Amino acid sequence: MLSFVGILGLTLAFALIPSYLRAGSDTRDHATAYAIWNTSFLLWIAALIQMRGNTNPRFDAGWVWPLAMLLIAFNWLMPFGFSMAIVYLHPCMALVLLDRELKKSRPNWRPAYHALLLLMPVYVAVLWFRLHDSPALLGTDPLTTAITNHAGDWFFTGVSNHFLVALHTFLEMVHYGIWVLVIPLIGLRSLPWRLETIPAARRSIRWKRGVATLLLVGLGIVLLLWTCFLVDYGTTRYIYFLAALLHVLAEIPFLLRLV
Repeated sequence: MLSFVGILGLTLAFALIPSYLRAGSDTRDHATAYAIWNTSFLLWIAALIQMRGNTNPRFDAGWVWPLAMLLIAFNWLMPFGFSMAIVYLHPCMALVLLDRELKKSRPNWRPAYHALLLLMPVYVAVLWFRLHDSPALLGTDPLTTAITNHAGDWFFTGVSNHFLVALHTFLEMVHYGIWVLVIPLIGLRSLPWRLETIPAARRSIRWKRGVATLLLVGLGIVLLLWTCFLVDYGTTRYIYFLAALLHVLAEIPFLLRLV
């Protein structure tokens, strides 16, 4: 219940922040609003970890509250810094989940995967040396502004936004590549278009039709999303970001269940 309430409540609260911050709001109002959200986020995670410690005697959760209080203090000192840390660190959750999935279904692949993980800092270093002092990305149109703002151009003022956009794009591609391609392929035991291999589709002909319909609806949503991005990037990005936030929050309870 706590997981469900936290996922929906935090997503709804984040969606309501822009309506709370009127056009005349100053930077302090923005900082306070996001500091409150970040605090709620940290307390929610700490409570989930404590609950996991109570149900799993092998997991010691005694460290969680001191660490949570330390992070909350940092959050109130630098609310925007904490928010940017979430933007850049949350793709790492997919790396952890992939390692857990490999441990369960493909343990012989883990050494190669761990070797590939060592290349991540190398890729980031290459981006840094190539782009950290490169000229800023050209363009003041809404699309370019939205992309650079999301990458933290307004926060990391001493770094080229070319590097920030490249780094953010790289991390998100790794994140979604794991979720959309790697994890499904690990569990693949037959051709993906053979619906009879899906357990739910084997229950009856109605269930098979339902699974097929669900897959077609998903494909339709993807096409609609890309069309909306072309028509109105700003609005579509905001809606998609809320869906992505919901997805990130939902990852946390699943990750804790693996501990």
